[in-house]
Amino acid sequence: MENRRNRLIQSTEELLELTDQIETIFNQVKEDKQERDFFEEVRPFAEAAKTLTDQWMELALEYVREENPKHIYKEQIEQAGELISTCSVQAFFPSTSLKRFKNQLQSIRYTLQAILLHIKDR
Repeated sequence: MENRRNRLIQSTEELLELTDQIETIFNQVKEDKQERDFFEEVRPFAEAAKTLTDQWMELALEYVREENPKHIYKEQIEQAGELISTCSVQAFFPSTSLKRFKNQLQSIRYTLQAILLHIKDR
């Protein structure tokens, strides 16, 4: 049990770092006003993000099932996973809405931080 909890902490922290990286890419793309090459940059980044996200979702959903944490639900985990996948692609396109993108990142961070806080309080 402790090993799974440590893996979830590590995976969650990696996704927080990935979210920061996604935001950095988005800011650079907005500033440059240049779409990035799909096959050279977007696809490899999105696939790596999806792999990390899938691993995290498996651990997080198992944690929610077993621990039943207050104010953290299966739907939040699934939504955060979907948003990470979406943002990891949208970040590369300057036409992406700034407000919507920032709101999605905020939602992702909220869920990730809520899980870390709950685990560390136990």
